[in-house]
Amino acid sequence: MGRKVPFVYGMWMPFAKICAIIAEKTGLAKYRIKFILAELKAIAYQELARFEKFVIFPRFVTLKLKHKAATKAGKRMMFGRLVKVKAKPAKRVVKAYAANRFQDDVLERGLVLDEEVRKEFGDSESEFFG
Repeated sequence: MGRKVPFVYGMWMPFAKICAIIAEKTGLAKYRIKFILAELKAIAYQELARFEKFVIFPRFVTLKLKHKAATKAGKRMMFGRLVKVKAKPAKRVVKAYAANRFQDDVLERGLVLDEEVRKEFGDSESEFFG
């Protein structure tokens, strides 16, 4: 079995960890932060339903509602073989788009490891990805 890669915060962060970090930086209680984020989620649902677009903080992330068309049943050529395909109903899908300025900042800096991770697993990023 291969080497175990440690969990690096930033790739995926649990809701509780996000609330804890915001609470620590702002001095607010965790339950208040959870309430604020729950309200933000409710507002996002309402705005997506009404306008099919919601901007979470300008120059950060935009949520858009996409309409995928229904597909007909039939036979299609896939990888050199004729395959039967079932019909699929139309769907609505939410897509998240990062703002260009945000993407450029992230790509410019590269992966920045959290201080806790550096202390626990060492300073070298090449240990994780190379």
